[in-house]
Amino acid sequence: MSRRSRQQPVKTHPFRHWSVALLVMAGLGGLFWRAAILQATERAHLEEEGRARFIRDVPDLALRGRILDRHGEPLAMSTAVDSVWADPKLFCRDNQKWGLLSKQIGIDLETIRSRCEQYGGRRFMWIRRHLRPSQAAKILDSNIPGIALRREYRRFYPSGAASSHVLGFTDIDEVGQEGLEKSFQDYLAGRDGLKRLWRDRSGRIIDGMEIDRVVHGRDLVTTLDIRLQSLLHSELSRAVSEHQASAGMAVMLEAQNGEVLAITNYPKFNPNNRAEFKGPLLRNRSLTDPFEPGSTMKPFTIAMALSSGELTPETLIETSPGWWRVGNKTISDVHDYGTLSVSGVVVKSSNIGAAKIAMQFPPEELRELLAKIGFGSRTGIELSGESAGRLPKRRQWRLTEHATLGYGYGFSVTALQLAQAYQVLANDGLRFQPTLISQNQNARSKQVLSAEVTREVRAMLRQVVTPEGTARRARVVNYAVAGKTGTTKKIIDGQYADRRYIASFAGFAPANKPRFVMVVVIDDPKGEHYYGGRIAAPVFSKVMTRALHLFNVPPQPPLSLQQTYEVVDASY
Repeated sequence: MSRRSRQQPVKTHPFRHWSVALLVMAGLGGLFWRAAILQATERAHLEEEGRARFIRDVPDLALRGRILDRHGEPLAMSTAVDSVWADPKLFCRDNQKWGLLSKQIGIDLETIRSRCEQYGGRRFMWIRRHLRPSQAAKILDSNIPGIALRREYRRFYPSGAASSHVLGFTDIDEVGQEGLEKSFQDYLAGRDGLKRLWRDRSGRIIDGMEIDRVVHGRDLVTTLDIRLQSLLHSELSRAVSEHQASAGMAVMLEAQNGEVLAITNYPKFNPNNRAEFKGPLLRNRSLTDPFEPGSTMKPFTIAMALSSGELTPETLIETSPGWWRVGNKTISDVHDYGTLSVSGVVVKSSNIGAAKIAMQFPPEELRELLAKIGFGSRTGIELSGESAGRLPKRRQWRLTEHATLGYGYGFSVTALQLAQAYQVLANDGLRFQPTLISQNQNARSKQVLSAEVTREVRAMLRQVVTPEGTARRARVVNYAVAGKTGTTKKIIDGQYADRRYIASFAGFAPANKPRFVMVVVIDDPKGEHYYGGRIAAPVFSKVMTRALHLFNVPPQPPLSLQQTYEVVDASY
């Protein structure tokens, strides 16, 4: 018998087939049932989990508009940077890669661990913001789970500290915090859009689509001239350092329309370095720090007297013997000037002469003129934090208050207010609101003095800036300059302090047809010299010389010696 024939047939048991079939069917049924339950009861949750792992809606950041000077040169601009973020659920569970990330971006392991504990239940946390694109790309190439990049923008200021107080700065999210950045936040910022991104298992972005269109910010064109801004900042900083002063302020305006060409201050800060964002350094002192104007105020006392018609430039004022007792106060001059004309009071900067002229008129009359010129109220410039200064209004004035008001004591002004006031003298009595944004100025002009009076005062101020004048260091070669020095005692704890001064100079050029107005203030100089004509006037001279050349203003010879008044030493 063959071997095949000897094999016995295999016996099968039908119930085994049915058992296996039933088990398979039961398993499939259970799966279908579970799928149905999940579909019916947890569909929304599962879809949300799936989207969270592979789909993310992220802002499409708007590019902040640039801030430009009057010639289109950028003063503030945004540059592209990359920021590193992580999905904590993917990143924090794999601490083996933390060391690599720590080395690449300089963040310590304890900081990473702390953030994972804080954001462990979320799907987003920042690791490091504002990295160079090349550095961020290396991090992405490391294939660290849960790590991704987001394109952002960082504000950059090409002029650095020179224009920091007027431009201000933004925070890390590019929201304006000070200066023009703050005042024009909505204009510059634009509106962020929204993008939907798809990612792979490793968190890499593989596709995306726009959901809400981004609207980029608009460029802001200012009246500033970066050349003059930088020069004024440099010369002011040099003067403050040279004379060991506490602070300095300077403003330069267009005489014909009040447009601001430059505003600068010292101490300074670099807006590109956030470590320097400290309170005292951020103050725009030209707008926020009022001071008593002293002798720079005398031209307005004279303007009031001339406007009345009761005095002329040739009217004589007796100032002998060099001191004058008013109430309980003694007013004195540097020298006994004897009998002076009204013009001579300005040229020789006589406190006695200015006080006597002021006291020939009701104090309310002088105060009213000062208010019309702009003292005692904010100028309305497009910057926050401006001080109104202090212009007292009294029912009854004491004799000493009346007298000192005439030569610049008893009230306070800012450097910007003083520049606006001298712009009135330079522009035939027409006052403009100082502005940093180029626009139509006609609607905001106001006639506050007659053209005839301002021309007479300009002629007096022109005599001051001569080889023998009190402001000879403010001269500009080949141009006639008009201006006035000021040296006032500082008030410390409510009292005038000994040997603590504020030195200032306010003026304009060319004198016959003014183009530029400038005010320079040096606060608390220390050392041998502290007079405005010695400290502030040279800053005016250097910057004004360059400005007249840059703007191709035709030369205008200064007055000859025969046309000048006899004046005292220029140190006052």
